[in-house]
Amino acid sequence: MVVHPNCFISLVSDHVIVHRLEPAAPDRTLAVCEWLFPDQTLQAGRYDVADAVALFGKVNEQDFAAAQWCQPNMSSRAYASGGVLVPSEAPVISRYYQWYRGLMEDVCRSDTV
Repeated sequence: MVVHPNCFISLVSDHVIVHRLEPAAPDRTLAVCEWLFPDQTLQAGRYDVADAVALFGKVNEQDFAAAQWCQPNMSSRAYASGGVLVPSEAPVISRYYQWYRGLMEDVCRSDTV
């Protein structure tokens, strides 16, 4: 589930993960992930919540590594309009790009003033 402009939510059977992307600079983004567990899950003792955090932590590490690998090429003219997106991602990512560009333009203007 995407919450525009910079958040998405992963709904799992016994917990929720909120992923928030916070622009730090034109070439850097801070990813904040929060795991939310209901009391029933914590009290049931079905598993150690650290296992769930570790699993999604590993997935996030792999995703972030892929993004970092692509970052040096983002200044290519091929990415001038937002790069190459699969059709299902285009509407979501395009809105994020618009928001992010506007934010970075504001940051750059304030840095030069």
